[in-house]
Amino acid sequence: MKNVRTLTLGVSVLVLSSCATIFKGTNADVKITSNPPNLKVYSINKQEQLTEIGTTPCVVTIHKKTPYLVVKNEGYYDEKYDVRANAKVEPMYWVNALNLFIVGPVIDLSTGAYIKPEKDIKFEMKKKF
Repeated sequence: MKNVRTLTLGVSVLVLSSCATIFKGTNADVKITSNPPNLKVYSINKQEQLTEIGTTPCVVTIHKKTPYLVVKNEGYYDEKYDVRANAKVEPMYWVNALNLFIVGPVIDLSTGAYIKPEKDIKFEMKKKF
């Protein structure tokens, strides 16, 4: 009976150890608006490749590890937004620190689940002369 309890405790610690990944996931919904509206929104990955993800105003689902979003329109300067620099740490990530089990925080860091991006992003475009 003691072995069953020990095994159950061990499995529970492993299962609950990456709380942010399990409970909050690796994607986030972000509302993007701009002045003027109807601008193309792109995500930029680490290799600086652009992927069109919507037209403002929109709600897009981004991977939490997305480094940048950019809005482009002819006649305006491109506006770049640093997702991670403006993000907070997901509160569920700190639950891992409480259980003192190193695997959970490592999983959350590697998946990007520890990041909590801003929910509303507004781009103010500057007109080219």
